Formats: sequence, structure tokens, C-alpha cells
Amino acid sequence: MTSALILFVAVQVTFLADALRLKKDAEHLLQTDAESDKKNAMLMVCFDKPDNTKQRHGTGGCFWNIASFLSVSPNSDVLVLTPNAKWAPSDVQQFAEKDSRVKIVESTSHTLVDSGVGQASDSFSNGLRQIWVANALEQHKDEYQLVAVADGADIVWQQDPFDLMKENQKADAIFFGDRGDDHGEGRAYFEKRCKAIGGKYNEKELLQKVHSQFFDEEERYHVYANGGMMMGKLAAVLELQKQMVQISADSGFFRSDQAQMNFARYFYAEKHGKESVVAYADYVRSATMGHVHKFNIFTKEGLFANNKHQPLTFLHQYDKSMFYFKQVGQIISKITQPLLDEKKLNLKW
Repeated sequence: MTSALILFVAVQVTFLADALRLKKDAEHLLQTDAESDKKNAMLMVCFDKPDNTKQRHGTGGCFWNIASFLSVSPNSDVLVLTPNAKWAPSDVQQFAEKDSRVKIVESTSHTLVDSGVGQASDSFSNGLRQIWVANALEQHKDEYQLVAVADGADIVWQQDPFDLMKENQKADAIFFGDRGDDHGEGRAYFEKRCKAIGGKYNEKELLQKVHSQFFDEEERYHVYANGGMMMGKLAAVLELQKQMVQISADSGFFRSDQAQMNFARYFYAEKHGKESVVAYADYVRSATMGHVHKFNIFTKEGLFANNKHQPLTFLHQYDKSMFYFKQVGQIISKITQPLLDEKKLNLKW
């Protein structure tokens, strides 16, 4: 082969490689643009049982969850999951009538729509939430980019949670730690639930692997996730929710979901890499208020803050705090008042 021919072939190969690279870059930009056009959303379960049987949490806090979330994340939606739209609390129904971002989504299935995996009974268990959330995400996966899955009645927001994804660009999902006041409680509760789940999920070797992966180098303790809130890219959250459902279905244990969440977090990191999952310790970006007896770090605006004086993203179980319930109410009233005025919603904390 002559040198001229070799040079010609080399130029053609280089040209083809550049063309393929440009095509790939263009496809990536189109995909990125398509993703950026999608909104974010928070999903929560909230309904009053028609027979008035006692629920673990009342539903009075659902309104303030929604109002505070939309106040700090105004370009997002809220999906309120309930077996019957009429079972949603009246103040939430009123909110949905006045604000198109609040969407009441009827969720009646006790199994995953794509696989049939799910709960054999028709009871309203804690683990049913993952089935409803997974099915809702399947239904709305072309609409949203980032999603948060939160408790309905006992969470309020001080900051936009999706800003945390900007800080953790390698992460697919973010979890939040349990019991910052008692570092051993997270593991103790997890292992207690593992005994109820049983089978391979209660094997000592697996539990130790989970425990080892959960060590936080900065906080210097093993951080177990609280089931009250998790978030991330929609595809990742959907995969995690389905994993939780599978664990519950394997054992028939749907009564609690916290152990399942920690297993799903572990399995996801094993599959996708440790950097794909972030878990903030309690008091770093959130606080489990029911166990806080002395909190003395606040921003100059009066928001609960971490030891770096960054405002906490959300407050969990504030309804159990006899020390700070009134102060939380003052903060959330201030955050939500402009939105309540705009929508002419006359509720008071």
C-alpha cells in the first residue's frame, strides 16, 4: 500500500471517528435538553380512612408538607397518592383545586403493574407505599426528571431538596439518616425488622456487609437511612422502590418498610457503584425532630441548620417534638404565607 493511500485511509478513518463522536455528542445534548424540559416532583401518600380507624399519623400535616414543599420548590409538582380521590383530606383537595401543581392520584393496586409482584392481602400496610409510588412513577416517567418520596403527615421543608442533586452530581439517589442522637438505634431497628423479614435477609454475613457499607467517614458512624424521605433520578428511585417491593413480597412482610429501604440502598450501590448513592447523617441535611431535645444552630433567618450553618432541607417527625413544635410552626408559617396568600388558602398552623 502506497504512503498516499495509507494517508487517505487514515484521514477517512479520522473523519468517520469525528463524525461518530459529533453524532454521539449531539444525541447526548438532545437527551440532556429533553431531560431538562421535565419537571421534578414529590410523591406522598395521604388519605383519611373512611371507617375512621386509627392511623399511625393523622393527616393534618399533609397540607403543610405540600405548602412548604411548593414554597421552596415552586417549579415542581406534588403527587398525592390515595386509594380514592375523595379520601384525600379536605384541605388537600382544596389545595389541588386552587393549584394545578398538586395532583391527587388514585392508587388502588396492591401489585406492581409491570410484574404483578406485590402484597397478597388488601390491607393498607406501610409497605404498600412502594407499590403505589413505583406504579405512579411508571405512569409519569416521561414527565419528571428528579423525584422525592416522602412521608405525608410529618415532614416540612425549609429548602428545595433537588438542590442536593446539584451538589452530588455523581449520585443517582440520596437517603437521609436515622436517629442522630443515638447512633446505634438505626442498626438495632434495622436488625429487629430483619428478624421479622427472615430468610436470606436475616443472615449474619449479609447484615455485616450492609453495616460495613454504611460507615460514614466524616461523621464516624454507620448511617442507616430513615424511611421518611428519599430522592433522586426517577429511574433510580423507581428501581429502588421495586427492589423494596420485591423484598417485602419475598417474605410477605409489608408492615414496615425501613429495613427494605436500607437493603435496597445497599444493593443499588453494589450494582451501580458506591458513588451512585449518598446518605446524609441525621442533623446534616435533615433532622429527626422527635428525638431532638436541644437544638442551638440556626441561620440568621431563623431556620434550623447544621453545624456548618447550612439550613436543613427538611424536618421530620416535628409533630413528636414537644420542644420545637411551636418554633417549627413559626418557621413554616413564614415560608408558606406568600403561597397561601396567592392561592387564597386561609389555613393557619
